[in-house]
Amino acid sequence: MKKVCFDIGGSCIKVIVFDEKNQIILKEKIGHIGVMEVRLDGQELSEHKEKFKGVDMIKGIPLMMCLINIASYINKMDEKVKVGISVPGVVDAKKYKILTQSAIFNVDEDILGFFAKQKLVDKVWIENDGKAAAIGEMIYGQNNKITNAVVLALGSGLGGGIIINKKIYKGSHLSSGEFSKTIANINNYESSYANLSVSSLSTTAICFRYTMMTGSEKVINGHEFMQLVEQNEPTATSLFKNWMKSLANFLVNLSILDPDKILIGGGISANQTFMNALKNEVDNLDFRMLIKFNVEACKLSNDAACYGMLALIEKEYIEE
Repeated sequence: MKKVCFDIGGSCIKVIVFDEKNQIILKEKIGHIGVMEVRLDGQELSEHKEKFKGVDMIKGIPLMMCLINIASYINKMDEKVKVGISVPGVVDAKKYKILTQSAIFNVDEDILGFFAKQKLVDKVWIENDGKAAAIGEMIYGQNNKITNAVVLALGSGLGGGIIINKKIYKGSHLSSGEFSKTIANINNYESSYANLSVSSLSTTAICFRYTMMTGSEKVINGHEFMQLVEQNEPTATSLFKNWMKSLANFLVNLSILDPDKILIGGGISANQTFMNALKNEVDNLDFRMLIKFNVEACKLSNDAACYGMLALIEKEYIEE
């Protein structure tokens, strides 16, 4: 039976279809339907409409619209399939519940009941996108050769997963690895969105900042931003240098877990200019006072979450 794995993100839904031998048949992206609100990491920005007038910001997508989109995709396959879905936010995989909002909102839906009505769905699994990425990278990307690791996925937010003794650490409230919600400046005593790490370290935040600084009417994506960096465009280059320094400092804080590796995921991790610059910043840290750590790109890059869902479907990874 084929396995169809979806990775719901803020900008699109990534899809990988695997055959019976877990070989990729198809890999593509499908656009969101039912965009309803202008949001940034779960925060409505209606009070800032004048300031951001004309700028195409992140759109919030209701969860039900994502489910309908996925069901429509599956219905075109004309055969029963197993389905894995990774989604941002805190996820209770056992109860099929998404507990917090992100770029995906209105999350209180009966996911299991919805897919029970889909005739071509044999069985469905869900998981947080960062944890799914960590599972996929551990099992298939690193071939189970890592024991302890931190996976940081850079995209619309700062997703992630913490691997301890070859198991995903979920925490007491299932919210471990929600790096977006860490405080960026500990000397700033506000816990507002502006002082969360996601607002300054995510790929989308950097692209949004570039748009505001240059007065553009469209927010560029990570690929377009890196093209500007590689072309030595002054504003992009300046932002990029500061981003690398801030990311390196952020990784220092993650290194307190003493992992074998800190693995960087998300689409931008496939860009060699990005990874070389980040590694260079890490290498230039003063390790006389810090814990030495290794940073690498996820071998599965932006496909890690879909592979994580495959691992759950195939029982290559089993929670105790």
